[in-house]
Amino acid sequence: MSLFSRLKKNYDLTPSERHLVDFIMINSNDVMEMSMSELAKATFISRSTIARFCEKNGFNGYHDFKTQLAIEMNLFLKENASGLIFPIESQDKPRDIIDRMTSNSIYSLMETSKANKPELLEEIVNKMKAARNLMFFGTNFSHMAAQDAALRFLQSGLPVVSYATPDEMMVQAQFAGKEDTALLLSYSGQAKKLLKIADILKKRGATCISITANSNNPLAEISDYNLYVNATDAISDTFATSSRIAMLNVIDILYMMYVHSDIDCHLKLLNSVETDL
Repeated sequence: MSLFSRLKKNYDLTPSERHLVDFIMINSNDVMEMSMSELAKATFISRSTIARFCEKNGFNGYHDFKTQLAIEMNLFLKENASGLIFPIESQDKPRDIIDRMTSNSIYSLMETSKANKPELLEEIVNKMKAARNLMFFGTNFSHMAAQDAALRFLQSGLPVVSYATPDEMMVQAQFAGKEDTALLLSYSGQAKKLLKIADILKKRGATCISITANSNNPLAEISDYNLYVNATDAISDTFATSSRIAMLNVIDILYMMYVHSDIDCHLKLLNSVETDL
């Protein structure tokens, strides 16, 4: 959910805070240049009210709010621009690139953490633990995240199955059954090969868990459980910068929740596994 949508849907705001939201939405470009004192003067709202507003809406102070507002405005400009979407511009200096890429990644991680409910994550972890085979599928950049996930859970002793090529994945899906659980990773949720694999898995009775962008997409519709990635990448973006990092973070969260379910046993097992990592 976008910053603006989240603020507008927060019905726990006081009249002063709602007036502040309206002012920010109308004057976003100006607000990005304002100090807290300047915003207080422009809205006739106290600095303490602005500080409470930021805290209430999950920001670490006014500076954090302005950072996310700048990211939101950047996303708006991207969505309304023509031509190729790219996270940097020709006139950017190295510091601009560092700051923009870091901000995009931080924003995506924070928004992704809010998109997935702890209760759902726990339910998915229980499904993974009970699976006869835990299968991982992904294409393009999502394939790398799927391979990373497979390695992590393999080191924890789960019966992991993962293949490198789409043809191998297709064969693997045809041998799935009701006792198996599959994680399907695709930021767009529209990858044709992955949709075909998901269709086969569903017909075979396997449990399907999707990790996709937080939007309506075919893969989420066909899956039994859905985890979401909120990233600054466009759905059609082939560069997969912030979305790749956010998707890996979802995998890390699942993995740590799995380890936490029996932490002493899992830590002992992990310490016994020899790797060259």
